[in-house]
Amino acid sequence: MPAVCQLSIPVCKLCKQHLNLYAGASFSCYLKNLPICLQVILKEETKAGNEIVEISKGDWPEKNATFIFLKKPFLTPIRHNLPNVEYRLINDPHYWKAEYHHQQSNVLLCCKFDGSL
Repeated sequence: MPAVCQLSIPVCKLCKQHLNLYAGASFSCYLKNLPICLQVILKEETKAGNEIVEISKGDWPEKNATFIFLKKPFLTPIRHNLPNVEYRLINDPHYWKAEYHHQQSNVLLCCKFDGSL
């Protein structure tokens, strides 16, 4: 079982309002089972100036996927050799620029192209 996320993570005001209004809960409930390796990346990204702009759940590309979107492209060096994590350069403006996919938990940490919402 993944460790519980204990991070204090910057989330944009719009994302907080959306999650509180539509999900009826704070954004932290979506991060509670975030795998440690993604916690580390997320903490480094937010420390470098990135922030979460969207968190969602869905059945694409696989059932029960959790998506965490960062406002800007990844600001820290890309990690390619993490256990159970695949880095993919999506580079499709209809979707997002890149992602880390933790295959065991089906959590995707994705980044947008230029910081625009």
